[in-house]
Amino acid sequence: MNCVEWATGSIVCFRLVWFGLVSFRFQVIWLTGASQGLGKALAIRLAELGASDEVPLIEVWNKLDLVPAEDRATLLTVAARQPGVLPLSAWTGEGIAPLTAVATAAVREAEDGPEFCEEVARATGLKLWVIAGEEEARLSAQGVLLGWPNAHGLVCDIGGSSMELAELTHGEAGSCVSSKLGPQRLKTIKGGKTGRKKAIQEGVAELVATIGRTGDRLYLVGGSWRAIARIDMDRRSYPLSVLHEYRMSRKALYATIEHIEDTPTEELRARTGIGESRMALVPLAAQVLKELIRALKPKEIIVSSYGIREGMLYQQMPQQLRDRDPLIEACRFAESKDARMPGFGKKLYEFVLPLFTARNAPDKRLIKAACLLHDVSWRAHPDYRHEVCFDEVTR
Repeated sequence: MNCVEWATGSIVCFRLVWFGLVSFRFQVIWLTGASQGLGKALAIRLAELGASDEVPLIEVWNKLDLVPAEDRATLLTVAARQPGVLPLSAWTGEGIAPLTAVATAAVREAEDGPEFCEEVARATGLKLWVIAGEEEARLSAQGVLLGWPNAHGLVCDIGGSSMELAELTHGEAGSCVSSKLGPQRLKTIKGGKTGRKKAIQEGVAELVATIGRTGDRLYLVGGSWRAIARIDMDRRSYPLSVLHEYRMSRKALYATIEHIEDTPTEELRARTGIGESRMALVPLAAQVLKELIRALKPKEIIVSSYGIREGMLYQQMPQQLRDRDPLIEACRFAESKDARMPGFGKKLYEFVLPLFTARNAPDKRLIKAACLLHDVSWRAHPDYRHEVCFDEVTR
């Protein structure tokens, strides 16, 4: 997206980020401050700079709350006749799509949960959707499907007060169960370490008996799981810090859990940058994960940065959009934005594909992604183009 900053009075509307006229060919240009009469003038100026008629221009009238009441109806009528205009108020939220607020186990099981929901409604006007544990599991599973459209296995989402399991079978969410194995709740278990260990074993056994062992993959959702994965990265000197799609074996994870048990939390924090409040939950979460992988015996454990929020987004998508591969779509976007000849990546993929017919050939999905990204770093100097390429594909 090209953004343009234009100062007029107290309004700061645009900043132009532009690397040659070619960058206008496939961009969306976002115009704010259009209610001040700037939109049309800027559109003309951008056309002079090289923006073609095919470039979408979105005008955002972002101070609707400041428009006198007698002029508002006229303004909205004018905006309705122009598909590229979005009249809204950045202050009151008028014109913005409804906001959905979700509350999970912390509110669901709190004694003052209903009072808290009422207080939020009074203060913000938002009605909290307090979801059941099974619904929490289903939404988390849908979040995983947003990243892996054809995922198969089990999704485990851990929060502070609960832990959920959901079944995924070829891109469809199935059975969902919830438990009280969140690390915050485990802190309240009586009997010390022995009592907590017994509660964890019984809780995991009940979950597995209910949902069964589905597939060889376990997708981990939740901040405590991501913290454990971060420690695993540090222990193994993993060169990247991207947690989404990070994969671990049972053997590696057992070693990391043992590392967590043997290392002071302050040292782990210093090495990984994990926050104090999150690190306080990691040892208990590690105990739960150890028992979970012992019971499920997954061959592959995968970290997902997507969860309930993305699951709610997934729920609103048409099936055609759900079926798209996020990796390929991201690579197509990068090619359309940065390559000199957008569309050539597809031709390149078709040309090289016959070279990869062996049984041990790389995943065709990765080959296609590489072809789409083949020219996105052409602007970089040859001496450090490899560094730019690395940054492009790993960020």
